[in-house]
Amino acid sequence: KQVDKKEGLVMVSNITKVKHLEFAIRLAAELNETLTIYGRVNDPQYFDTLKQLVEKLDVVHKIRFISNSSNVQQELYRYKYAIHTSLKETGPLVLIEYLAQNVPFLANGTGQVFNALNNELPEFFIDYFDISSWKQKLKGLKDVSDYRMENAYQNHFSTKKYINKCLTIYQHILNS
Repeated sequence: KQVDKKEGLVMVSNITKVKHLEFAIRLAAELNETLTIYGRVNDPQYFDTLKQLVEKLDVVHKIRFISNSSNVQQELYRYKYAIHTSLKETGPLVLIEYLAQNVPFLANGTGQVFNALNNELPEFFIDYFDISSWKQKLKGLKDVSDYRMENAYQNHFSTKKYINKCLTIYQHILNS
């Protein structure tokens, strides 16, 4: 799918403190970009804090929270960039979704996806929370080719890769 003019930033994340969404909101405000956050409100108090921050920064017209979307993957193509500001993750699987949809992303360097992709796509990761550094790295993402993203996805997360891993595990079980 193609759109004539892509929207600003997207982040798929439940609303909890560990996701560090206040940083994402401040980043979008500094960039003067829209930010759409898809995710369930798991911490209503934190959500209230985020809404107050949005008002304080005077970006009510630029920040959207969507908590009732059943298929976010179909929406990702609309955005220029994805961000993931979580302080700590095991996956995060959403980075694979961004990659599958060819949406360049910038994420905190944490989790298994970081471990898998950092050597191939180092410009997609950052390991500190400094607004000006994130702004600079986001600007560099415009030069990342779809080919590199597709190649990284195929190398690490394709269906064929998954099936081969499962077959290796089953073969190991059969041989033991």
